[in-house]
Amino acid sequence: MGDGIARLTFIFLAFSPGMFFAAPTFLPSTFTMTLLMLSFAEWFDCKYAKALTAGAVAVLLSCWPYVGVAFVPCGLEALVRRPPLRVIAGCLALVLLLLAPIVAMDSYFYGSPTLSSWNLVAYNVLHDRSHLYGVEGWQY
Repeated sequence: MGDGIARLTFIFLAFSPGMFFAAPTFLPSTFTMTLLMLSFAEWFDCKYAKALTAGAVAVLLSCWPYVGVAFVPCGLEALVRRPPLRVIAGCLALVLLLLAPIVAMDSYFYGSPTLSSWNLVAYNVLHDRSHLYGVEGWQY
């Protein structure tokens, strides 16, 4: 089993430019990269709960919500190999447990109820304003 995991890890790393660029950068990328590798290690060992926990922490705490796409295959396999209602209930409980302090801190520091990860996705994806980087005023 170890050789197979090593080969899969090599393939993921060799064809993932994000991992190459994230390795020497600062906290959000490195934190997410470390949790992604932890998640993959647990996933390859069929420990889906630990893998999805690492994924949820990476997505919600790193302020880099786009990495959630990397955890979709693990979640789908967990739904196939474990009781689906148990997987869904566990994921919902985990997300609520993680979101409560995140929303509390974001709301405290921003002065109104908010979730900064959602604001990032809404601004860049839903409102298609990513072309405005560097030109928004200081008050944004």
